[in-house]
This record gives sequence, structure tokens and C-alpha cells, in this order.
Amino acid sequence: EERLVAIGSKEYFNKDELYLNDFENLPLVFYRRWENILRKEFHKKKINPNIICINDDARTTMSWVNSKNAIAIVPYSASLFMNEDCVMKEISDLSISSNIVFVYKNSLSKINNKFLSKIIENNERV
Repeated sequence: EERLVAIGSKEYFNKDELYLNDFENLPLVFYRRWENILRKEFHKKKINPNIICINDDARTTMSWVNSKNAIAIVPYSASLFMNEDCVMKEISDLSISSNIVFVYKNSLSKINNKFLSKIIENNERV
């Protein structure tokens, strides 16, 4: 399980804590799969975020961030794609998290069984 975080250029973060209402004045990008969930969170708090792009994947989102054009709300794992000029911050009043799951059929080939065993083995080490 991983929390959603904000990632952006250092220039966008001028205080220690970050809240949802900060996104009224900051250019925001996020994945389409989070659109309804994030809009509901903003709506609950009567916040009108400055959304400049809703897209379909981490690479597109992080290209906006890495070019210093926006801040992203993304799962923690997207931080793997941020460059050295970016920072990651938790959003103090957002407690949404994400899980990555692996769905498979009961009858797998030998190679797929080995692959699944490695995933399970690596996951148990985390």
C-alpha cells in the first residue's frame, strides 16, 4: 500500500506542510484513474484546484513535473521517475492510498508460475 503524494519542482513548495487548498494556486496534473476520487476530495473541502492536465500514465504526469510546469498528485512509487530538481511532499489532509495487485488464472504455465513465485518472494521481503 502506498499513499498519494505531491511531486514538483522545489520552487512550488515554499512551506513545510502541503494541504489540498494549496492546489487552488498551483498547476496540478494527475492520472485519469484518480480524477473522480480527487475531484470528490476537493469538492468536499470546497476547493477549486488549478488542474492543467489529466492524463493516462505516470510517464506523462512526471514529464509535466520534470519540466517544472506542474505539480503531480501521484502514488509514492511515481517518485522513481522524478529528477533531482524535484521534491516529494505528503499532502497533510489527503489520506488516499493505492495498492498494486496481480490477478492471474489458477492454471498457469511453468514460466508464469516461476514469474509469480518471484513476485511473491520479492513482496515478502518488503
